[in-house]
Amino acid sequence: MAGLLEFAARFGTEERCIEHLAGLRWPGGFVCSGCGGRQAWRLKARPRVYECGTCHRQESVTAGTVFHRTRTDLSKWFLAAYLMGSRQARRLGQISAARTWGGVPDGLDHGAQAAPRAE
Repeated sequence: MAGLLEFAARFGTEERCIEHLAGLRWPGGFVCSGCGGRQAWRLKARPRVYECGTCHRQESVTAGTVFHRTRTDLSKWFLAAYLMGSRQARRLGQISAARTWGGVPDGLDHGAQAAPRAE
């Protein structure tokens, strides 16, 4: 539960998700892909979009990502990804533990067959 609370504190708003994606896209600060300009502002009507102060090219923090053209709040997408990732991690942990102890729990084998044992 602490993991979910920490996640919500870090990515619980659209603004925080936009800032995170902008940091990933431009780690050293905004750089226009058109002219190389370093000054930009965000559009009030489209907060995911930055406009270059030099050439006025508009660039979205979601362009080229799985979030491109989504109308859903980024905070919802981030939460969904977190929940799927944590579920997958738990599942992998269960499978790993099961292999260590000699059996895969029901519902986790997905058709996997046990390796034949040497006699």
